[in-house]
Amino acid sequence: MTTPRFGKTTVVKLLGGQLIVRQAGTDMLTMRRELEGIKARALDLRVPFQRFQRVWLAQTAKVFANEGLPRKWPRLSPAYAAWKAQHFPGATIMRRTDRLYESLTQAGSGALIWEATPRTIRYGTKVPYWQYHTKTRPTLVLLPATFAELHRLVMAWLNGARRG
Repeated sequence: MTTPRFGKTTVVKLLGGQLIVRQAGTDMLTMRRELEGIKARALDLRVPFQRFQRVWLAQTAKVFANEGLPRKWPRLSPAYAAWKAQHFPGATIMRRTDRLYESLTQAGSGALIWEATPRTIRYGTKVPYWQYHTKTRPTLVLLPATFAELHRLVMAWLNGARRG
């Protein structure tokens, strides 16, 4: 971030864009302190990312419940569907034993991978067969409403909200 020049309009380059502040009754010291706070929070987004985990896991549960979002997953082959109905009655697609489902939707599952760094989120599962299923039946999708909630949490954090 470049050193801001204060006046009636202050332009600060931040996160690859510009933050334009028009002064209206705020003293320069207060404005500088607020902008420095925004900069510091923008450099470490772990708090809103960690808050986002609950939202992300709930969305992933919806993906499973709908058997795919925004598009439905392909149906099971007739032979496998018959075998599954006999051996795992009532189990839906991708939920034969629920090991994979729980590992992607429950924070305390022990198999969930969720790592929030200052600039990224790493998400996945320790269940080894996930990689084979996710190509045909993706569970890792970011729906518009979920992205909007991530945006809201990050913006609240940048604006200094303690709770998101």
